[in-house]
Amino acid sequence: MVPSDTPSADTPSTDDPSADDSYECRYGWTRGAAGTAAGAGLFGAAALGKLLLDAPDTLTAVCYAVAAIGSGLSAALLAGIATAHRVALRIGPDGILLGTPVRYLGRPVHVPWAEVAAVEIRDTAAPAVRIRRRAAPTVQRTLGAAFTVDGDRLREALQHHAPEVLPIVTGQASRRS
Repeated sequence: MVPSDTPSADTPSTDDPSADDSYECRYGWTRGAAGTAAGAGLFGAAALGKLLLDAPDTLTAVCYAVAAIGSGLSAALLAGIATAHRVALRIGPDGILLGTPVRYLGRPVHVPWAEVAAVEIRDTAAPAVRIRRRAAPTVQRTLGAAFTVDGDRLREALQHHAPEVLPIVTGQASRRS
């Protein structure tokens, strides 16, 4: 499995001291994403097998076909998200960028530091990022299973770029520090 916060070849490594001090996480394969994709694929295969082997009545056949197609599409979508390695979260000198897992299912959101009051990261089975703004509505994005957080690196990047911003990390990342 590829860690989801591994930068791609066209992105400077966050471990490289010559690179800027940005913190970047990308969507990728995690234990949760792999388990979800495998489970959906197995469920779809079981439904398809039941459809082909049992020759059920018409209504049951339609239900099995819908289950097989839906599960297969879900597994393929999650695999596409995990292998695309799109930016999920970037903390840099200009502010915070919340990316999207799929190109046409939403637009990335960039919030400049002047607008950020606090950053909340929930690193659980369904990770989420919430940016509390000073004068505008809160921005929140649930990132899904194909994302992990390095709490220490996140805090370091926030301290470096915006020491006045309060980092709130809950879940697994908060227990690692």
